[in-house]
Amino acid sequence: MVLQDLGVRDPLQPFGFLDVLYYYGRVAPLLRTFLKGKLLATKIHLPKGNIPFFLRRAHIDGPLKIDDLLTDVDSNLLKLRANALADVRGQLTATQQRIWTYFVPRKFIDFFYATNGEKIGGPLERIYFDIDRKGVGVDIAQEVTVALLDAIAEDTQFRDIVGSFKFFVLWTGNSFHVYLLLKKPMYASYYEKFIAYTKDDPLRSFTGRWAAKIAKDIYTKTQGGHEKKQGWITIDPSQSPSGKLARCPFSLHVSSAEGFDGIALPIDIKRLRDTTLIKDLKSYTPKKLLDHLDHFKKLLP
Repeated sequence: MVLQDLGVRDPLQPFGFLDVLYYYGRVAPLLRTFLKGKLLATKIHLPKGNIPFFLRRAHIDGPLKIDDLLTDVDSNLLKLRANALADVRGQLTATQQRIWTYFVPRKFIDFFYATNGEKIGGPLERIYFDIDRKGVGVDIAQEVTVALLDAIAEDTQFRDIVGSFKFFVLWTGNSFHVYLLLKKPMYASYYEKFIAYTKDDPLRSFTGRWAAKIAKDIYTKTQGGHEKKQGWITIDPSQSPSGKLARCPFSLHVSSAEGFDGIALPIDIKRLRDTTLIKDLKSYTPKKLLDHLDHFKKLLP
């Protein structure tokens, strides 16, 4: 079952109150292949207080997969969400109740998934690098992303170790993610041996070597690792291992409990050198995205 277009003016307020579930239900069919077998997670933002947000994920809140959104999110469920869950629980399936807890009404929510599974120590089907920018222009992040793809593509030693892979690039709403979708899974130990960045020996890993090359050729303040530094671009692979989370394509990039500042969008790699790319990506609203789903469907692996 595919959630129908309800013809609402604002996809984030389909029935007069904030409810991101309608929007995520509409994009779910496009994610069926990309998230096949993956366990979902959400980051639910709360009004100002001691706890700014909380996570929902499988090992704590029970498993939820993309097919669950396809089978159990319908207009009846969305209309019931004007009520408290306790008042309508008896009208919902067990899966709908779980969806409700992952996508709480009246909250801004980031949409994530377990990159390589929930269980720590599992094999890697995909590796991804967060191009984190702290106090650095997004145009610099774009240049670094292009340079990272070039460095990886030219590294024959890396390809000899990991085998064949396909690139996939995602605009996060604020910067970029570079994915390597592996043809054959890698052993979990390969991450620590070849991908993980260590400050004590930065050139030990491929990540550190690529970052050093980019620092020399493109932007001096480029580093590998997880530590964020003002004025630096950080190439961070740390969310790749099993047990870690990645942002889903089409996720809102939530900036606070009051709103979001972008949408995660698949990118045509051929446009990565285009100086108009960022302006185009930033122009998308949830409504504009839903009006152009056919375009983005072609960009998903």
